[in-house]
Amino acid sequence: MAVDDPRDASNETAVTLPKSWRQQDSDYAGGASMMFSGATMLTRNRFMGWGALLLAVASLSNQKPMRTKESQTGGPLSSILFALATIVTAYVPMLIVNPATQKATSVPLSTAQAA
Repeated sequence: MAVDDPRDASNETAVTLPKSWRQQDSDYAGGASMMFSGATMLTRNRFMGWGALLLAVASLSNQKPMRTKESQTGGPLSSILFALATIVTAYVPMLIVNPATQKATSVPLSTAQAA
């Protein structure tokens, strides 16, 4: 092989993590995820919950190793759990059937024919 061939085994170097990461700015995706989750709980807008989950996953993907203790928003795992809890609480009322509303909306056949 040629000397400058990148596939040459003699040119391999071991991957090492840096001794320290550069100072990181705030985790804006994690903070926005928490705010979207809170807004979903207040407004009951189900679609904002999905945006919160998307931002929480973005926060998780931008996480650097060995820096989870320095997180200002509680870490990406708390953002994901809060977004999932928001989605569950937003959609649970759709699954619960209220018998009082069912009786009020149903019209019996006998009264409809008598009129």
